[in-house]
Order: sequence, then C-alpha cells, then structure tokens
Amino acid sequence: SVIALAVAGPAHATYEAGVQAYANGQYQQALDIWRRFAVAGDVRSKKILGDVYSGKPLEGAKESASPLEEIPVDNVQALVWYTLAAYHDFTAYQTPTAHEVNARILAEQRLPEIRGRMSTADVNKAQNYVAQTFEAGSAYDLYRLGEMYQKGAGVDKDNVRALQLYALAKGRGVGEASAAYEFLEPLMNVSERDMALDYVADWQPPLPPEYTGKTPQQEELERLKRQYEELKMA
Repeated sequence: SVIALAVAGPAHATYEAGVQAYANGQYQQALDIWRRFAVAGDVRSKKILGDVYSGKPLEGAKESASPLEEIPVDNVQALVWYTLAAYHDFTAYQTPTAHEVNARILAEQRLPEIRGRMSTADVNKAQNYVAQTFEAGSAYDLYRLGEMYQKGAGVDKDNVRALQLYALAKGRGVGEASAAYEFLEPLMNVSERDMALDYVADWQPPLPPEYTGKTPQQEELERLKRQYEELKMA
C-alpha cells in the first residue's frame, strides 16, 4: 500500500535526518527526505510536510535563513499532507509509537485552520490530490477512501463515489469493502447506484507523476535555471 505500508525503524531514522537537514538550512533536502518517507507510509513525515507548507515554525529547528524564501506557504500542499496524516491507517503494520499517534492527532487539529485560509477551488484541488493518492495505492486504500467519502472525512461526503470505491475494493478481495457495499447500496436510489457502477466500469488507476506532471529531473533543471537567473540579477 502506498499509503499504509511502512518500516518503522528506517522511517523514523530518516524523519530525524530530515529534521537535521532542515535545522542546518538545507530545506530542499529536508523536503525530499520527508516526501520519500511520507509516500512510504511514515505519518510523522506527512505531518511535518503539512507544517512546512503551512508556514508553521518547526520546534527545535535553527532557522539560519528564512525557510519561506525557499519554501513559500502552499495551502493546497499543506492540506494534502495534513489530510493524509490525519487519516493515516495504523492497522496495516505494527503498533504505532506515541510520536506517530501524536502526529496524526496534531495533523487532524490543523485541518480546520488550513481549510479556513483557502478558497473552495483550492480545497477541491487538495481533495482531488488526496483521492488520487489513495486511488494509486492498494485495494485496501480504495476501501479506506470509500469510507472517507461515505463519512465526509477528509473529502466532501459523496455516497456515489463511496459505493464506486467499495465496489472496486471488494472486486479486489477486500472483505470490509463487501460489507460496506452491502450496507450502503440499499440506501441509494437507482440513478445513484447506476452512476456508481458506471464509474466502476470507467475507472483507471491514476498514472504515476512522470506521466501526468514534471519529472524530478525537469523540476531540478527548472530550479537550477531559477538559481542561475537570480545570480545573473545579483
């Protein structure tokens, strides 16, 4: 699972390496470390990415230069990472540490404040990124996203999307999704059920970033070009 799978030891060590890089003013290196381990399932990395993108000062970090010069506030990214942290699933691997549980709680507490800063369009953009992240994961991630849509937790409530995702997950062997589908399906009208099943027939897993956006190499080239232009201006 892209979202849930984690190996606690290396993830914890690398999270701390990100903190150290950030404290040393190596902000892009810290972001790269945290992103890689957030995608691998480290809830602390997800939460701290939300902190950084929301402009929240990090405890214990020596700010030798202003982080905002290299990492401007990005509320869409902040909401994405806080949401992924707040709805992180601990059941897929070993018992979480107190630090990991605390990261999830703190991320959830930050959600209303970040949403309050944002336009409806930006909130929708963040929710789409969250949905794409879950849909690119395992069959169990599809089930969990369905739960989020059914409850209106982390994304807007949408029973049609919930039923679609339950159907996709149960078709891939997730028992909980079968039970959730059987519960939700009778509560919906015929047109809603038909719409959900049409979505199931048309659904394709999201393409990886290299097919839908800039590759890491392109992003690095653009960053170097910006640095070069700044040097010329100086």
